Amino acid sequence: MIQSPAWWISAVVMGLILNLLSNLVWGKYLDKFLSQESEGRRKKSAEEDEKYRKEVEALSKDPHGLIIEYIRAVVLFVSSLLVTVIMIAMLFLVPPTSSPAVLIAISILLVFSGGAFHRAINRSTLLNVANRLRREALDKVKEDATAGIVTPRKEGEAAIPE
Repeated sequence: MIQSPAWWISAVVMGLILNLLSNLVWGKYLDKFLSQESEGRRKKSAEEDEKYRKEVEALSKDPHGLIIEYIRAVVLFVSSLLVTVIMIAMLFLVPPTSSPAVLIAISILLVFSGGAFHRAINRSTLLNVANRLRREALDKVKEDATAGIVTPRKEGEAAIPE
């Protein structure tokens, strides 16, 4: 069959046809779809960056909110750690003859606790950035006060941020 010239001619013709069809599909439809998808991701990423920046800025100006968010992050981290430890212990304690549904449920809870870990770590990173910005603002106010520079402030604003 491979030695037949008809097979080789049909293979070349099919290759050319597939190449033309792939160029047509890729050029018209797939490029358009991928560019729209890429633009959507760019917009979503820019919105998430703006939301992150606003949240960091708001938390850096609110010391009480910063403390509350730190407490929430610690509670989330500890609870996800506790769930993870319990689920791993259950994996070792559940007899191998038990129902597969039990093992699947434990595995699913492990995945969710991993997601909670991820959320807690992201949240603590955001809080650390906000706390750093807050400290930098306080240091600047202290340096200005030491140098005798009076920073103009808005009406009702405290001289030193809380």
